[in-house]
Amino acid sequence: MNAYTLRPPRRGARTPLKLVTRQRRGLSLFGILMGLGIAAAATVGVVTLYNTTTEVQARNDTQALITSLVVAVQRIHQGASTYGGSSGTPAALETVLNVRGAIPASAKTGSGNNVRIRHAFGGRLRVQGVGDRFRITLNNLQQENCTQVLDPYVGQARSAGGLWSVSTASDSDDLPLTVAEVAAICADADDNDLVLEFE
Repeated sequence: MNAYTLRPPRRGARTPLKLVTRQRRGLSLFGILMGLGIAAAATVGVVTLYNTTTEVQARNDTQALITSLVVAVQRIHQGASTYGGSSGTPAALETVLNVRGAIPASAKTGSGNNVRIRHAFGGRLRVQGVGDRFRITLNNLQQENCTQVLDPYVGQARSAGGLWSVSTASDSDDLPLTVAEVAAICADADDNDLVLEFE
């Protein structure tokens, strides 16, 4: 047959094998892997965003709790010469704060004389009078949480009625704090008991 006389096959005629094409159905392996990769990347992004948001919220909640407790203790002891106790035998102030309704419900566990305060990072928070000052101790802070709590105090000078000193088992410093001092104070990676001493 001459090449110039080719014409389309007749209806019902058999087509040569090389012209038969398979119709593909479903996804290819590449398509499946691509979809899984995109889903994994989206999941990682969502989890990272959630963790960051949770940490920021915990830091903000802890700062708000510290601020409200400082204001409450100073208001309660406004006319008193001391906050009770001494550096050797501090006076627990949680019950005093509880009786006056100064502990937020979200941070309070227990009741009456057995009231406990928990900070937003999950550890216990203690409020103690030590003579003419009082301490707020945040127990069981991880290193990054410890630094997050102290970051707002970097560069601040002492002021009447304000934060006077900061300490952990690793280090102790008076205000004003530097970034390097915050790192030294929060040196323990897993278990910092941060003590904030107020006037």
